[in-house]
Amino acid sequence: KNVYSSYQHSIICVGDSITHGSGCSNMSWTSYPARLQQILSHSINISDIQNYGVKGATAQRKSHNSYWNTGMYRDALNRQNLSSIIIQLGSNDAIYKIWNISAFISDYKDLIKSFRERNPLAQVFICIPPPIYGQYAATKINTTVVNLMLPSIISDIGKETGSHIIDFYTPLGGNGTRLTRPDYFVRDGVHPNDKGYLEIANVVAVEVLRCIS
Repeated sequence: KNVYSSYQHSIICVGDSITHGSGCSNMSWTSYPARLQQILSHSINISDIQNYGVKGATAQRKSHNSYWNTGMYRDALNRQNLSSIIIQLGSNDAIYKIWNISAFISDYKDLIKSFRERNPLAQVFICIPPPIYGQYAATKINTTVVNLMLPSIISDIGKETGSHIIDFYTPLGGNGTRLTRPDYFVRDGVHPNDKGYLEIANVVAVEVLRCIS
C-alpha cells in the first residue's frame, strides 16, 4: 500500500454498454469497473467502485435512451463523498438518426456540471470511447464520428470543463482510419472482449493514480 491507502476512495463509473460490460464474460469480474477495482485495490484503499453503465445510453438529452432519463443516472447523482467520477459516453450519440454535434457538446458539459454540483471535491474523468471496427456497426453508427471526430470533441470538452481525459481510443487500436487491435473486441466490433476491458481498466487505473498523487 502507498501513502494514499489511508483515504477511502469511492469511485463511480458512468456510461453506456461499454461501462456496463457488454461483451465481457462475467460482468462482476471482467467488466472494466470490476477490473479497475481489482487493480486499484493493490495501490489505494477502495471503499467501492460502482458500475452505473446503461446499455445504449447517450449524453444527448433528446434521444430514445438518454442517460439523463435513466434510474442509473438518478442513483449515481445521489452518491455523496465521491473521490472520482468516470464518464464514458459518445458511441450511441453517433447513431446516424441521433447525432447532433452541438447538442452532444452542450448536454455532455451539463452532465459533467450536474455531477460536480453534487460532488464538488471529486475528480472528474471523461473518456474518449474505443474505436469501432467492422461493417455491422457501421450500418447503425457513424464510424466517422466515433473514429475521427469524438477524440478531439471530447478532448475539447475536457479542457473546457476542467475534466481529466482518459483515452480508450488509442490503446484499443484507434488510429484514424487504420485500426490495429480487432483482437480486443467481440464480433460486433463495438464492444471490447475481456482482453479489451482489461486494457481499459489498466488505462483508467494509471490516470486515477496519477491524479491523486
